[in-house]
Amino acid sequence: MCYVEIKVYFCVIFENMSILRSFSSRLATYLSIYVCFCVVLFSSCSGKQSSNQSWVDSVLESYDSIPDDSLVFSVDDAPVSQTVDEYFIDFLFTFTHNKQFQKSRTCLPISILNRAGEVVQSVSSVEDINDFLDFGSLDCYFMLLHDVSQLESDYMTTTNDVVLSLVDLDDSSVKNLGCERVNGEWHLNRAAEFSLDSFSYGNFLHFYHNFAVDNDFQTEHVAQPLNISIPDEEEDGHFIEGTIDANQFSVFSPELPHGKLLLLDYDNHHADETNKVVMVKCGLGSGMMDIMTFAECDGDWKLTSIEQ
Repeated sequence: MCYVEIKVYFCVIFENMSILRSFSSRLATYLSIYVCFCVVLFSSCSGKQSSNQSWVDSVLESYDSIPDDSLVFSVDDAPVSQTVDEYFIDFLFTFTHNKQFQKSRTCLPISILNRAGEVVQSVSSVEDINDFLDFGSLDCYFMLLHDVSQLESDYMTTTNDVVLSLVDLDDSSVKNLGCERVNGEWHLNRAAEFSLDSFSYGNFLHFYHNFAVDNDFQTEHVAQPLNISIPDEEEDGHFIEGTIDANQFSVFSPELPHGKLLLLDYDNHHADETNKVVMVKCGLGSGMMDIMTFAECDGDWKLTSIEQ
């Protein structure tokens, strides 16, 4: 009786594999096939191997007919919200997860300019844009602000111009894509490429790269003591504020991406570099946020506070 229940349970799983095909990788298929053989093994012990073998063969045959790419989450599956143009980040998420939406919101062809305004490359397809700015690796983005109060500003909904910057800290390069909201709709309409040294906040980002990859350097550049604000686990919506020793930073530190960073610049807020940088890390589509404040004194940057 136990084996019959097991078989029925996994039949339900296989009959609902359309869900797994939409959201899982090919690993789900291999795992499911493995489970099939486990079911056969159990059933054979009860003397019902022939009938179960027939059932498993039919399942495997159905999987052989499934295209490989249907087992991976498709960027064409992301729905388009009716309010996709209200917040730029909603537009960005949909743009990076829906190919048809990408095509409808990209003004092609696009000329890629250098810092001097000279055309260095011309792209005529969305695929070329994706190659230029690797959307496939996006899971978070950053904003570099002058003050944390800017997060409470309404410019994130009122602005009509945003620049995406893919900063490669390893080779010190920057790739920009400009987006503009025209007649209530966001469109990607320009691109540029240049060195990190000529980028606003270039000096800070060189520092951040070392801060993220070198533990000794990191320890030397954490203020003593370090201000901290973390959620109160016992009371929702409340935070615990205080200070910690610099050596304890690793306990509370968010993950610090260090290869490539995606920066969002609303209305050219990166125009002037200052001696204070509020670095806001946001999960793309998750709503998670970490805030790190850095201050420069006598040419030396230090982390002065973290908020989660």
